[in-house]
Amino acid sequence: MGAVSSILSDLISDVVFTPVHVVEAERISSRFTRVRLAGRAFERGNWTPGAKLQLRTQPGTMTLRTYTPVAPFDSSTKTSADLIAYHHGDGPGAHWFDRASTGLQCEVFGPSRSLDLSDSNGAAPFIGDETSVALAMALRNVNPGSRLVFEATAPKELSSLLSGLGLSTDVEV
Repeated sequence: MGAVSSILSDLISDVVFTPVHVVEAERISSRFTRVRLAGRAFERGNWTPGAKLQLRTQPGTMTLRTYTPVAPFDSSTKTSADLIAYHHGDGPGAHWFDRASTGLQCEVFGPSRSLDLSDSNGAAPFIGDETSVALAMALRNVNPGSRLVFEATAPKELSSLLSGLGLSTDVEV
């Protein structure tokens, strides 16, 4: 990206994005990382289960990756959100989560509405893959009776991860 494009991207980011920082980063399996972000971005509005958060992965660009926060932002202070990322490929999101560590500064757009899971009830079906673990967790937080079905390239690893995250009932991988 040229210098002018980089400067314009950074100017736009000052208006559109909100700075946040990593307060926790943990590799929870060989292919998954859990990151807790904190900052003013989470003070605005009410969190809706299924909301999305766009993460600017590279300063000087408008490269964004979209993630679903796992659970409501810290209900007492509304200052943090947890993300779970599946490492696949060699893209900007995978690179960002590979280097995520405590103190890393970044920028986000949102949270904003995407899917509203708050009205789901009973045995609501969920079908996804490794990239949708956080969305499944958001659903389970509001609807413990939901049924989860995952397609996976590494079923044993995903099953182990889901179990470690407390998603072992009514789950098929």
